[in-house]
Order: sequence, then C-alpha cells, then structure tokens
Amino acid sequence: MLTVTFLAVTDAEEYRKRVKEDNAKAFQKEKEERERLRMQADLVENMLQHDSDKLRAEVPWMADKSDQEIRRMAERIRKLADSPHPLEGYWDSHGRLVDKQQQV
Repeated sequence: MLTVTFLAVTDAEEYRKRVKEDNAKAFQKEKEERERLRMQADLVENMLQHDSDKLRAEVPWMADKSDQEIRRMAERIRKLADSPHPLEGYWDSHGRLVDKQQQV
C-alpha cells in the first residue's frame, strides 16, 4: 500500500519552495539507493568471479542458479541503478512524493 503525502499549504510560493526541498531530499535518497544497488551488483559479480561456492552458500536463493543466471541478475541490478527512470517508492504516477516510511 502506498501512502501519498499531500501538503496543506495554500501559498503557491511557499508550496513550490517546500516541494523543491522535499524533491531534493528524495533525489538524494534515490541517488544513495542507486549507489547501493551498484555496489550490490559489483559484490555479486566479484564473489561470482572469485568464490562462486561461497556466494551460493551465503545467498541460499542463488544456490541453484548457474553462473550465467547470477551474472544476468547482477546486470539487471546495475541496469536498474543506471536507469533514467525513477526508482519505485519515491514518487507516485503523478509525480507526487511518496512517504516510504509509511508503506506497508
């Protein structure tokens, strides 16, 4: 369930200022999440290259995956991180900020 936060500000200038500040915070959080995704993809690829048995032992759902399947998963994670599209959970379909803290 997504919760959308609406602002009850009537002054247009104050509203634009608030939206600009809130968007800046959301862009920063999204940037950090994209960097975490890149690091995760790098880690998976590095472990796959150096010790694939350890990777499969530490990540049980990868135990039955081939090296090629795991590599493709890492590529998809990297593509998600590098995509120009917004990551899920930051804005709704109308471009309004979504409060990730209130999601169930």
